[in-house]
Amino acid sequence: MPGHRFRGTCRRARGPGGAGGLGAAFDGSLRPADAGRRSFLPSLLAPGAAGGAGSRPAARAQRGGRGCDSVTRHSDRWRPGPARAVLADREVHVWRAGLVIGSEELRKFASLLGSEETDRARSCLLPVERRRFVAAHGSLRLVIARYVDRPAADLRFGRSARGRPFLLEPGGSPIDFSLSHSSGTALIAVARGRRVGVDVEQIDPAVDHRAMARRFLTAEEAEMIRVLPEEAARREFFMRWTWREAHAKAVDGPLSRVLDGLDPSRTPVRAGSWGLWRLPVGPEACATLAMARCRAPVLPLPLFEYSG
Repeated sequence: MPGHRFRGTCRRARGPGGAGGLGAAFDGSLRPADAGRRSFLPSLLAPGAAGGAGSRPAARAQRGGRGCDSVTRHSDRWRPGPARAVLADREVHVWRAGLVIGSEELRKFASLLGSEETDRARSCLLPVERRRFVAAHGSLRLVIARYVDRPAADLRFGRSARGRPFLLEPGGSPIDFSLSHSSGTALIAVARGRRVGVDVEQIDPAVDHRAMARRFLTAEEAEMIRVLPEEAARREFFMRWTWREAHAKAVDGPLSRVLDGLDPSRTPVRAGSWGLWRLPVGPEACATLAMARCRAPVLPLPLFEYSG
């Protein structure tokens, strides 16, 4: 049974879902970091490493559409984020960041990273994955900095025994956060006084979704996916996978059986004391936010676009 990934965004080779996609959950190995402390910017800025602003996955992800969410006109729901962000107690914000960026912005992001993040970026085998990793983690720092009123480069992160990140500096912060990225999109959930988890997955047609459903979902879910038409079945599998990933990230534990047999027609999808919200990320991806439910309403959920 694959574990959810707090660390595994860079792989030795493409897994079933492509490098950094769903396949990352099925291969926990990381390539060792370079022994030297030389800059890795030359490899980041190599010609063709970015995939290009016109690359098809990124272009498709930006068009919007129904995807795995039941609400139309998803792109209308994301708005520019505030320069200084404030969270009320138990409030949650979700940010979306594009990972197809230019060399100048990439240099800026790379300069913000700590040594552990830099080592992890070096461990990425594919140049495009190195760039996406740097863009995602640089965006995370710049988003968190808007909440804690500190320079992004000054933030320090720790990790739990399972690898879940948390803020070490500034100390005593009530901020909780979760990062996920797939293909050209990153999602960052930020909360005050409650645990959150977020997961986004590019819907990869190379994944044998029916075989994966038989292996990792319940027999009921696998049978439901088996009888659906091809496209609907693939989307349903990826949606249910993001449920499990987001929940596991939030609770800092393994993929849980509490998500077996859930009713997807409810909003949020209820998993014990947790709620699962489908996030609007377009027709080529699925995304879920997991957070503990409370009696006070939490919607509409603020959805922000990170723009530097």
